[in-house]
Amino acid sequence: NWLKDGISQLNAVLLGEGNLGDACNQAVRFAARYVNAGRGVLYTYHAAQNILRLSGAFAFTERDWLSPTYQPGEGAIGQVALERKPLLLERLTPEQSLIITATASDAPLTTYTLPLLYNDELYGVMEVASFERLTPAQQEFLREASGVAAIAVFSAMQKEQMRELLRQAEEAEQEAQRQSNEANAAAVRLEEQQQRLQQQNEELQQLNTQLEEQQQQLEQQREELRQQKEASAIAQAEFAQRSGAGSR
Repeated sequence: NWLKDGISQLNAVLLGEGNLGDACNQAVRFAARYVNAGRGVLYTYHAAQNILRLSGAFAFTERDWLSPTYQPGEGAIGQVALERKPLLLERLTPEQSLIITATASDAPLTTYTLPLLYNDELYGVMEVASFERLTPAQQEFLREASGVAAIAVFSAMQKEQMRELLRQAEEAEQEAQRQSNEANAAAVRLEEQQQRLQQQNEELQQLNTQLEEQQQQLEQQREELRQQKEASAIAQAEFAQRSGAGSR
């Protein structure tokens, strides 16, 4: 009943946790408290970079040294990730690990490091440290709790991936809208240029028409002047003939 009640409570705690960091913190905090552990950490596994990143912790302080990342095979965290099997260590030295409170600082008697597996895929590693030896029931609880935590981590990662895809889609849509707006603005500018060019062509045609009319008027004036000159020359010749005949 103690085991089933703990798993039920853990499920309830993790229900609805959409943020990866919150889900990891809630999982390791509840698991550590339920087995009376003094410390706990949860690292999530990121397959694309093949690295484990610290995503949740219980009872750690700022002055404590805590590695933010591990490679598979590095330390207990990395070894459990590599083998995908729990690792129980007992009688640790202060150089290996410390549990620090406001009034005490000592090495834990036991650490239990477990892989977070879901559908045979690794999603992280959880580790708790305790001043007491973990009972078989507590170990069994932590094994089942790691499965619950794995599902929560998987779900949170999926949600974060969906949010990232939505963000990228929104950015792509905004970029497409920006390009569309620029294209529309360019089309408007082109249409305005075409209208100005058409107006200039019409003005040029009107100017050409006026020049042709002026040219025709000039030709007409030249023709009239030529005719006047010819008529004047004829009149002068006739006058000269009449004047010569009269003198004879």
